[in-house]
Amino acid sequence: MGVWIDGYGERKAREVREDTWGHLAPAKGRKYAGWILIAIGIYRDTIIVDNDFPGLENSPWQYDDFQDFVSKETFDFDPGIYKFEGWYKKFKNGNYRLSGKIKPRGISV
Repeated sequence: MGVWIDGYGERKAREVREDTWGHLAPAKGRKYAGWILIAIGIYRDTIIVDNDFPGLENSPWQYDDFQDFVSKETFDFDPGIYKFEGWYKKFKNGNYRLSGKIKPRGISV
């Protein structure tokens, strides 16, 4: 019974997300070129300071994908400021890809 309830809750959460912010969702299959400015603190906390991907609206999907990418890709980086430059693509199955380079911005802690 708990599995059914959890499955229903997840489905309902997806429906609410789509109904509320669906108009902001990234177009599936489209590549968006842009950048992400990342700060990494001395306690390994990672913050997305800013980003710009022309044509891509800020959305819960973008937030989740960017946070996931940054936390995985900068896991072993030293504290400082970094900039990702490349592209972002959302696939029909819900997966995403960010491809490009992350370079230090000359500011370190």
